[in-house]
Amino acid sequence: MSPDIAPITSFIPLSAQASLRAQPDACLTLRFRDLHCSECADICPTRTLTIADDGFSLGADCVECGRCVAVCPTGALSSGFEPPDLAGEGEAPVRVECFKVPEALCGDRTLRVPCTGALSTAQWLRLIRGAGPEGLTLVDRGWCLHCKAGGDAHPATRQIDTATQLLREAGHRHGRVEIEGATLPPGSMPAGIPFPNREPALGRRGFLRALVGHAARAIDPQAAPEQIGVCALPNGNRRILPTARLAVLACLRELSEVEAAAIPVSLFHDVSVDGDCCNHQVCARSCPTTALRVYEDGEVTGLRFDPVLCIGCGLCESGCPQQALSLSRAAAGSSTEHRAPASPVQVTTIQLERARTSAVQAGTRPLTAHNRRHCFDCGSAFVPVCADVDAERCPACVKSQELGQSLFADLFQR
Repeated sequence: MSPDIAPITSFIPLSAQASLRAQPDACLTLRFRDLHCSECADICPTRTLTIADDGFSLGADCVECGRCVAVCPTGALSSGFEPPDLAGEGEAPVRVECFKVPEALCGDRTLRVPCTGALSTAQWLRLIRGAGPEGLTLVDRGWCLHCKAGGDAHPATRQIDTATQLLREAGHRHGRVEIEGATLPPGSMPAGIPFPNREPALGRRGFLRALVGHAARAIDPQAAPEQIGVCALPNGNRRILPTARLAVLACLRELSEVEAAAIPVSLFHDVSVDGDCCNHQVCARSCPTTALRVYEDGEVTGLRFDPVLCIGCGLCESGCPQQALSLSRAAAGSSTEHRAPASPVQVTTIQLERARTSAVQAGTRPLTAHNRRHCFDCGSAFVPVCADVDAERCPACVKSQELGQSLFADLFQR
């Protein structure tokens, strides 16, 4: 069975007091231990969010800023806050303020958010694009240094810098965010984030009822209740959708259609495979996003690569038994055309062309092409390994034959 991408369907609460929720099955660290992604924990200003082998842990110091949600590459976290749909030019916000600033001071066409660091790179891209020639203004009230959600650096600096750099590489004419200083007295800053129109927080009984209700929908009624933040036994065929990356690419694609701007090549990785590939497919099985997939086309099988889904984690490169695969950043000026795949075994020109055509239709490109054979003994299809391209028997039958010969030799040597 080929791997599929898991949609995020529901989140579980991490605390009875805070609104932060998680989908452990979409977390890179919990699903693929070797990746060690800690973006959410590293950005947490109070260091109250952690990820361990048994799941998420959220302490009582959570200030509900949403900064962890903004940097999660796979959308595994949700704070419950969703900014309104960003309207087209002329109606879109041109100023950004946090909830702590009184609404009366914000003015028209202002987007108010729990924390300016709660906006992802993709959301900043959409805001910049919507503001158009007027430009987007981030209003700095001088409170970030005194706020628990802030710190020494402005909480939005990372995402704004990334968005600005991408727009510069894409050649977008209006890609900028101006920071306007409009200081307010620190003493007038609210201690917590005043969420407008928020429903009352769940009490302990309501929290447990909601958690049990989620578990009842997510697992078999006969099974034990799900623990908070603990990932259930994962489906080995399921992979994770890199939602943050796809959102950024979607924004840049919209810009490219409007202004003929190029999508920055720095966002992409390139994978190459040499002739030592033996089609063990370990790389495809270890890929967390299905950027590498196995394809079958008649008597030809191999690997396809989708640079849109690739997050550059390197699990494919480190896991290849023959070290035949290499991963690198796409070079400036590199072509996105579908190059001919490596063919360690004899494959006809027609078969190669069919592999390329089907890959282009799927939005991917073929990396390898291996000609399958049928075992002389059992009749099953197999791909000869590089060291024995003329093999007539599948590896299983070869092992059985070698075992029989070994037992026969041992029997007559006694």
